[in-house]
Amino acid sequence: MKANNLIRIAIWTTFIAIILIITIPTAYKVVSISRSKATLINEKLITEKAKKCIYDGNCTSNKVTLKTLYDLEYIKNKIVNPYDKTLYSEDSYVIITKEGSTFYLK
Repeated sequence: MKANNLIRIAIWTTFIAIILIITIPTAYKVVSISRSKATLINEKLITEKAKKCIYDGNCTSNKVTLKTLYDLEYIKNKIVNPYDKTLYSEDSYVIITKEGSTFYLK
C-alpha cells in the first residue's frame, strides 16, 4: 500500500515537473516577444508622427521631442513603456534625417 502511494506521488511529481519545464520558458518567451513588439510599435508611432510634424511644417527642427508631439496633438495619449508600465519622459526625442531616424527614449 505504501509503495503504491509512493509510486503515485512520484508519477504526479514527474508529470508536474515536466509541465513546468515546458510552460515556464514558453511563457517567458511569449511575454518577452510581446514586450519587444510593443516597444517597436511605440517607436514607430513616435517616428511616424515626428516625420508628419516635420512634413506639415509644424516642427522646424529635425529633433522632435515627445512634448512637442503632445502639445501639437500629433499624439493624443501618453506613451507607456511596456516593460515597467511607466510613461516615457516628455524629454525623449527622435532625430529625423534623410538616412533614417534615431530614437532616444528617457
